[in-house]
Amino acid sequence: MTPQTPRVLAAASGSVASRQATAVAANLASTFDAQLVILHVVAPVEYRVGRLAPTLPITRQLDDPLANPVLLEARRVAWTRGANAKTILVAGDPAPVIVAVARELGADLLVIGRTPRLAPSALAAKTRLCVSTRAPCPVPPVTADQSSAGRPAIEPVLVT
Repeated sequence: MTPQTPRVLAAASGSVASRQATAVAANLASTFDAQLVILHVVAPVEYRVGRLAPTLPITRQLDDPLANPVLLEARRVAWTRGANAKTILVAGDPAPVIVAVARELGADLLVIGRTPRLAPSALAAKTRLCVSTRAPCPVPPVTADQSSAGRPAIEPVLVT
């Protein structure tokens, strides 16, 4: 039986917290000789099922992920940290797509960014909560701290 290469999945959104999370994931991947995968989820393509039925988001993987500026920047950040990253671009609902990709890849760690705010965005909070509760692996959120001058901070995660 041969040991499997560890896999680190980073969810990129283009925010400051996302860039810092990508840097943390790249550092971990290069330190532990792990495979780094960077995922970016764009708005779903919606199709109407019928005349009176609601629209349903259709999840699909998009071609040419390096045409996306968010993935280009995330890959550049990973490269400067010494990690070679595979990129995936998917159209769909962010939380279920992130969890599904983590399961499909067999990710050992899923790194996401978190921006501290006085009134957090309801959509970002919902996505983060859904991902952290349903992910098949540990999810350490990386907090964007403006006072640390670009040094990302990993929040402690309690496992219950």
